[in-house]
Amino acid sequence: LDDVLLANLKYLGPSNISSNKPNEDGTHLASFTVTTEHTNPFGALHGGCHAMIMEQVAISYAQQQLKSPTVLLEAIQVEYLSAGPQGQVDVFCETIGDGEPSSTKDGGGGSIHVRVFIKEQKNGRICSEGKLRLSVC
Repeated sequence: LDDVLLANLKYLGPSNISSNKPNEDGTHLASFTVTTEHTNPFGALHGGCHAMIMEQVAISYAQQQLKSPTVLLEAIQVEYLSAGPQGQVDVFCETIGDGEPSSTKDGGGGSIHVRVFIKEQKNGRICSEGKLRLSVC
């Protein structure tokens, strides 16, 4: 399943995380091409694909923010707001809470809470919103 999903996920690069100023939806980190392989029987982006896209993008974002190549997803909550049709969707990510990653008492490790949006590229409609907690492992 990874290659079916990840082959269609286009990252905009780490420079987008560190140098782009977030818009109202956070930082635009990736685009994804929804094909029939990613849809449910009703032709909309499958819920599991929403979650996998969010996880992949959030991990990339957290690695940059926590300055660690090893980041683990601890929790995910996804709200499905509208059907994700076939075609292009954009993925946005932002830090939530106080905006700063937390670290452990000894200075190692750390965690971050992020919000990820998947939006239709053609009309900007939000398909899903996820809240994720990630930490250094």
